[in-house]
Amino acid sequence: MSLFLFMSFMVLAFINWFAAASLRMKLYYTTKPFVLLFLILWFVHLGGLNFPLFKFFLGLVFSLLGDIALIFQNRKSFIAGMVFFAIAHLCYALGFSQWRPAWQSIGSVLLLVAFLVLLIIVFPKASGNNQSWVESFRKAAFVYAFFLLGMAGTALACFWRKDWPFGPALMASAGALLFVTSDSMIGAEVMHLTKRKMRFWIIMTYHVAQALIVGSVLLIR
Repeated sequence: MSLFLFMSFMVLAFINWFAAASLRMKLYYTTKPFVLLFLILWFVHLGGLNFPLFKFFLGLVFSLLGDIALIFQNRKSFIAGMVFFAIAHLCYALGFSQWRPAWQSIGSVLLLVAFLVLLIIVFPKASGNNQSWVESFRKAAFVYAFFLLGMAGTALACFWRKDWPFGPALMASAGALLFVTSDSMIGAEVMHLTKRKMRFWIIMTYHVAQALIVGSVLLIR
């Protein structure tokens, strides 16, 4: 059963990536929520909902709600999607924090600070755009970044967490950084920092990020 669920997730993900690359938007939005749904079913089937997995389950659920919100393609639903994903990042951060890291994980905090400094440097360059929507997104993105980068910092700290072998820690860290990459590409599009459409890369890195994060937790459950 677990193999069927994971293969369903993979097949739906590839179909969704194909739709994104070929701009078949009806197929893209139709398959998008089912990709994460099968990842959730796979995660629950293998790990259940007991401690310490429940917070990661909640992260997946709020991510699915974010996926659904973004289907409607309007400003209110986009902001709702940001809220859902911010909650998902909080759930993941709280989930990773269930394992205490050693003092060496200060490097993760420094990396988080570096990302925040980068945001402060980059975002004003796009503030000259007079569109009210872009300015509203810019303000919301600052708040969202704290949740996103907080999740990334706690994931990177897995290298110094007790009971976390190198392999799962690498998976969690790679997943978190791919999540940051995916969301950064979305921000670049909205802020008009790039003219290139990156829908395929956004959705591909997002799905791989989710699979790596929850997969790492299943390995050390």
